[in-house]
Amino acid sequence: MKNITLTQINVFLTVAQTGNLSETAKLLYMTQPGVSKLINRFETELGVEVFMRSNKGVSLTKEGEYLYLELKPLYDKMCGILQNVQSFETSRRNVVKIGCHNSFGNVVSLEKYIANFNNSHPNINVIYEMYEFRELREKLLAGKIDFAYAATVGLADLPETTIKNVEPLDVYLCMSRNHPLANYEHFSDIPPQLLNKEIFYFVSKDDTQTNSNNELDRCNMLGFTPREIRYLSNFSSVVMYIIQGNGMSLLGNFDETPYGSMIKSYYTGKWPNPGHIALAWRTDDISDTAMEFINSIPECE
Repeated sequence: MKNITLTQINVFLTVAQTGNLSETAKLLYMTQPGVSKLINRFETELGVEVFMRSNKGVSLTKEGEYLYLELKPLYDKMCGILQNVQSFETSRRNVVKIGCHNSFGNVVSLEKYIANFNNSHPNINVIYEMYEFRELREKLLAGKIDFAYAATVGLADLPETTIKNVEPLDVYLCMSRNHPLANYEHFSDIPPQLLNKEIFYFVSKDDTQTNSNNELDRCNMLGFTPREIRYLSNFSSVVMYIIQGNGMSLLGNFDETPYGSMIKSYYTGKWPNPGHIALAWRTDDISDTAMEFINSIPECE
């Protein structure tokens, strides 16, 4: 395994999510033969097949699924660390460290706020890393980040913290564009009895039963009861299961993300209490520089 490269790992993870070599080639600015060659080398070095090939595309073997679930969080973490190291200028600039939940919608909106802040504060270095809910909460409470940026559902009940709502949280029904139900034009057109037959995947915030009840309540509010609700340890795994047609989820809008061509997003309408994207920080432990960034973002009513 000494010849396995980071490029091979990145290609493997991307193919696992897309289930399609051509889509992977587009996302990574490669050729399809180049993607196939790297996957073949990756499997040769491992000594096992990680994909099953068919006319419809590729899908993970049992070994491949295990490898994806273990590697994806580690790879994302490593990329975040390398990105931060490249941007360190601590000897000359102030630094604001942000922890962001790793859903695409969160990242897109956070980068918009960072760009606006950088325009007016060129001497402050704003960096962020992406985490799952559990690690994000731990980093915030341990003082490893200045503040967290995520949906309020992942920030609730944190001790000695202040929360500022910055954007309304719109909820979409998300499924593979190859799913039979993806042919409907609007969410309201989908018969609830068909959604009752589906498996829904969610990211686990914690291991409590309350988490399960909350997700079931959300589905019931929309008029259906899934056949089964399953929890995965990270957002990337939920995306992979959706793309591969193994189930659905209630998430943000994927239309403006790299996976918009593979995931159909149905707007579910305005909720009575949809929640928000929010900032959370330790009430008595926030730097003036970080507070300046927080104050630069308008509060959402």
